[in-house]
Amino acid sequence: MYQTKLPKISLWAEDDRPREKFQQKGPFSLSDSELLAIFLNSGIPNKSAIDVAKELLAKAKNDLQLLDNFSINDYKSIKGIGTAKATTLLALIEFSKRKNLKNKNKKLKVSSASQVYEFLKYKMSSLNQEEFHLIMLNKQLEIIDSICIAKGNIDMVILDQRVLFKHCFDCYACNFIVAHNHPSGSLKPSESDKKLTEKLINSSKILNLGFIDHIIFTDDSYFSFTDNGFI
Repeated sequence: MYQTKLPKISLWAEDDRPREKFQQKGPFSLSDSELLAIFLNSGIPNKSAIDVAKELLAKAKNDLQLLDNFSINDYKSIKGIGTAKATTLLALIEFSKRKNLKNKNKKLKVSSASQVYEFLKYKMSSLNQEEFHLIMLNKQLEIIDSICIAKGNIDMVILDQRVLFKHCFDCYACNFIVAHNHPSGSLKPSESDKKLTEKLINSSKILNLGFIDHIIFTDDSYFSFTDNGFI
């Protein structure tokens, strides 16, 4: 059975060509699928690059945030996306994350737990395992850097305090904030969460570091140990 090939993007009407549309009308004129089609570059017989992009977005329920959590196999499950294209998209997402992080870090002064929650939201949303993140601050409570320092399973993550404090000293941080997520959606701190917080309070005093807060993160809200009188 013969297959009818779609014309190349270069042969489409001008308004249907993402690159030309980008150049003539600017990036804001393009839909999400058109922007993705530029990175995909080409489709397959009977399926244009935009069709492939639309299918990928449908898999992510048209939520661009969910693409951050897709594995290379998730991308390759879409017909028309092989290893090379999947790698390109993953590299693009990682580059975007790093750019966002650097922009957020620039002299951002922390003044509340809600601000920390918003800062971490793009990194910690929709995770299916527990992660422990460290935010390092200078004397003025401005963010120096932030990093994931431990990963666990669906209901537990083990933190090595030595790793945490090494990062603080390497960045010449005067203060720090820690945060970990509960994939279950529960905001109630566990006994191990409370014990860890107590240990960090004691250790930070000995090391002359300011322990500002420990935040439990869920996709919908947060629990601040400081706001609730634990720190």
